[in-house]
Amino acid sequence: MPWIPINNLRLSLEEHQLLRTPKVCPRCGVAPGEVHKSGCTVELCSACAGQRFSCNCGGQHDSFFARWTGFWPGELECIALGLLCKWQPDPMNSLPADGQFQQRSAGVDLNRLIDLGWHRLFHMKPSPPVAEFLLLDQLLVRLASCGFEIPDEIVDGTSEEKAAFLLDALVEIEISARVK
Repeated sequence: MPWIPINNLRLSLEEHQLLRTPKVCPRCGVAPGEVHKSGCTVELCSACAGQRFSCNCGGQHDSFFARWTGFWPGELECIALGLLCKWQPDPMNSLPADGQFQQRSAGVDLNRLIDLGWHRLFHMKPSPPVAEFLLLDQLLVRLASCGFEIPDEIVDGTSEEKAAFLLDALVEIEISARVK
């Protein structure tokens, strides 16, 4: 049976004017997929996920990782996570923005994305040690699914201990395969 498109989500996103076409960066003018120009106030720091323009975190920033996607940072993530909001005008305290937001029935909730800390999952480049730990943990899970018992001190251990355990397990697998 072939995959078929499910249009309900797309129709809902279009109805709420949330599905847009990619555009150039509104601040520095680069096209989607290009690195932001120096000093762009839209670019996010790939080390801390804060605004690069005012970031002083001292982390290793990767401009290509933080390149312009064609969408405001966090916009697509909010849509994917269902973080949407609706403007509620206050007749007692009218704001100039009321008229602008009344035209759209819903918008993305970037504030909630940041308050929940989820922006870091999408806008911070994983450091190599984190990626290494994830890979080692995935290999341990795979090994456990094949019947190997993984001691707790290895599960909670350092990357060196996990790597050594995995190498020993691979040697054991290789030797047992040759003996059979």
